[in-house]
Amino acid sequence: MNNMFSKAAIWVVIALVLFTVFKQFDERGLAGGATPIPYSDFLDEVKAQRIREATIEDRTIIAITNDGKAFFAKKEVKVTLGGCGG
Repeated sequence: MNNMFSKAAIWVVIALVLFTVFKQFDERGLAGGATPIPYSDFLDEVKAQRIREATIEDRTIIAITNDGKAFFAKKEVKVTLGGCGG
């Protein structure tokens, strides 16, 4: 029983390490080294007309400012289960 627990614990650690590594590459690959900012700050930049270019992928916006700085913002979607509130 103890041997089975040890093997299971090792597999859990391996899975966590792999998850962490893939998550790290996912963030960097998507934004290409851009600085993360809150979505509300991105909207402020748009309103101030400081955005030269923007690319939208899924819920992530990668933007280039007029002075060449790159950043990305993620729009979080909140889902409420239940009725429509009527």
